[in-house]
Amino acid sequence: MLLLIFCFLINVASAYAQSGTQLSKKADSIGFNFPTLRDFNNAQYFNELGFAYYRLHQIPKAINAFKKVITLDPCHAVGYNNMGVSYLSIKEYKNSESAFKMAIKIDPNYVKAAYNLAVALFWQGKYYEALKAYQIAERINPDYVKKRFNDSRAREKIEQTIVSQDDFLK
Repeated sequence: MLLLIFCFLINVASAYAQSGTQLSKKADSIGFNFPTLRDFNNAQYFNELGFAYYRLHQIPKAINAFKKVITLDPCHAVGYNNMGVSYLSIKEYKNSESAFKMAIKIDPNYVKAAYNLAVALFWQGKYYEALKAYQIAERINPDYVKKRFNDSRAREKIEQTIVSQDDFLK
């Protein structure tokens, strides 16, 4: 395990050295501050690094960074959520579902994870479960859900699918 961590750190340092200026400029432009977050034993450092990779569309690197967050801090709900969002972006819905469920297990009031779980379930065709996750998110923070969900019309589609399945079962 120690060797794996050491190799990971060498790869990060190598990538930073090779493209330090370019990556630093891009990362700074999206809010990642290298000088203040260089603690390789800090889960927040890897969370910020993962987010920077995600914004740069380097999803495998983002996922690896979020896995490091979880290794350093197994109760880092935001790290699980961010990893789930990364998996969603590459359509690995089962992995995203697992990550969101862990985030919710750690913090049952984490509205972003509950909402994102609804999205992951929806894309897997698990409409009834998606509606339940949506309703949980709505109970946690109705304003957040309203902002994110109203424009998508996804709730209507979920409800229509459930109604049609209920009609089929009659």
